[in-house]
Amino acid sequence: MGYAVYFESSTGTFRVPVNPEEISQSRKQNNEKYHILKGGQVVVPTYVELEEYSFETEFPHLPTHYSESDFTAATSLLFMLKTWQESKLPVRFIAVGEDSDINKQVLIEDVQATEKAGEEGDQYVSLKLLEYVAPAKRFIAVPQPAGLVKQEDAGSLQNPETIGGKEYTIQKGNTLWGLAKKYYGDGSQYTKIYEANKDKIKNPNLIYPDQVITIPE
Repeated sequence: MGYAVYFESSTGTFRVPVNPEEISQSRKQNNEKYHILKGGQVVVPTYVELEEYSFETEFPHLPTHYSESDFTAATSLLFMLKTWQESKLPVRFIAVGEDSDINKQVLIEDVQATEKAGEEGDQYVSLKLLEYVAPAKRFIAVPQPAGLVKQEDAGSLQNPETIGGKEYTIQKGNTLWGLAKKYYGDGSQYTKIYEANKDKIKNPNLIYPDQVITIPE
């Protein structure tokens, strides 16, 4: 079965025509080592690197019995990937599997395509993706004006995001990005659904079939 893989951006969307059998994920912990006189070596954790994803798949030249129904030719898919790569802007990477899902903004780090003799037009593609995290904004603390709700009282107020919303039961293959695109026409609005369901969804990238959530208006 493999993973159903999608790429989405403001300039276009496509589904990878042949589901990759596996997706590799890696995240490295960086450490600094120090030698203490007469005390031996110690290690100090510094930071965790961004997550990396990689997989291999096929972009057929023509529709095949094993490609997805929403078929796009190999040349068009490669052109879109390279355009996104050259734009230096992040895209949404969504991979839906039987046991785990991925829904992250990524940069397209490397695209390699190979055409084999006797299979002219078909492209065997290797992709490397890097998790994208926007630079942190600077914040300035300001005194709280009189009359605002105290922190301890805020929890008693109804979340305004849930007022007038509708209930939805999660189906297999759903993602918050996909639901936001369905109900709001914009996948990046998935945070609106997440904020309205923080009591039920601990990680916006992990939702499960039969969960009942609120889709705010």
